[in-house]
Amino acid sequence: MGPVTCTERVAQKVSLCAAVPAAAQTRNVRVQARVPKTEMGWEEGVLGDATVGSLHLGTATSESPLSADLRAVCLDVANYNVDDTLVVRVIVDYLIPETPNSELTAAAPTAHAL
Repeated sequence: MGPVTCTERVAQKVSLCAAVPAAAQTRNVRVQARVPKTEMGWEEGVLGDATVGSLHLGTATSESPLSADLRAVCLDVANYNVDDTLVVRVIVDYLIPETPNSELTAAAPTAHAL
């Protein structure tokens, strides 16, 4: 029996999502991946890259509402390496357009589980 290989047909895809303000305009989606518990640094790719190391990236993002104030920006990924697990994070760069007569307010950082 030879080595186990992973292909697009058998790889299990996972959606990574980030919560962003509903009014935000998505500018860029980046993905970082690394093997956990090693000295390896984070490898980074952007939407449109086919891979980040052994991590295969989807070709487009999808979005869905989370609440009146938030929406999810998601990207499908799949690890083609059968020997290593990966720690993966998705980073969404976005812009909130200014509205006339808007006031700046401060808010405490929040976290959202998807």
